[in-house]
Amino acid sequence: MGAAVSNTIMGVSIVFFVLVSLSFLIYLFRFISVIEDKLTKKKTQEPVKEEKVQETLPVEEETNLVDDLELIAVITAAIAASEGGDPGQYIVRSIKKVHRNQW
Repeated sequence: MGAAVSNTIMGVSIVFFVLVSLSFLIYLFRFISVIEDKLTKKKTQEPVKEEKVQETLPVEEETNLVDDLELIAVITAAIAASEGGDPGQYIVRSIKKVHRNQW
């Protein structure tokens, strides 16, 4: 009977020791992010080499009217196809981009 009691006490003490060790390990996880932040700050604070950048003047691009006419033709054809009518019946007067929220 003495061996059974000592085995029980040994088993319970090992289980509690493992539980305390795990709780201490979980407690240490909160410091890992602090240490990681400090290391990344040190890496980002390294001196940055300045590069000489030549300033260029913006070049105004010419609007290509052919592309606009093709776009108007495609939009007119799409409207005519969806409505089931003749493309000559529809006139596209303006094209505006609509900003829609994704939400």
